[in-house]
Formats: sequence, C-alpha cells, structure tokens
Amino acid sequence: MAAPGADDLELAMALNAARRHGVAKVVLTCYRSNGVSADGQYVYRLPCIGAVGAEWVLEAGAMVGEVELRCPDPKCPV
Repeated sequence: MAAPGADDLELAMALNAARRHGVAKVVLTCYRSNGVSADGQYVYRLPCIGAVGAEWVLEAGAMVGEVELRCPDPKCPV
C-alpha cells in the first residue's frame, strides 16, 4: 500500500487493537451482519466484502492468524 487511505489506516488500527486483546480470528463482513466480536474473534464491518483487497486479507492474517470473509446476504452477487 503505497499511499494508505483512511480505510487502510482504520483497519490497521483495528487489527493492532485486536492483536493486543488476544484475538485469534478476524471476520471481515458487511454492515448487514449482526455478528459481534467475542470469543477470540473480531468482527470488522465494511460497506461490502467486495471491497476487501488481497492486501487486507494478507495483513489481517499476518497480524492475527485466521481471517474469514463472510457475507450475511445469500442473494449478494459478491
């Protein structure tokens, strides 16, 4: 990421905070998800998981360990 945007910085700060609190899994999902952060899992909501780039998945995996992409809408084209 040559010039990180606000979203990139926000994600990096969230991952750092999650790692400090012993989180072992990050779930990247959309705003429609009703999942909550608990039991070693941090839920990060986005406008759409289609916006998730490979660099976010790699960064989250390197910092926390396990990454899951989850869309709560079965009709979503993504």
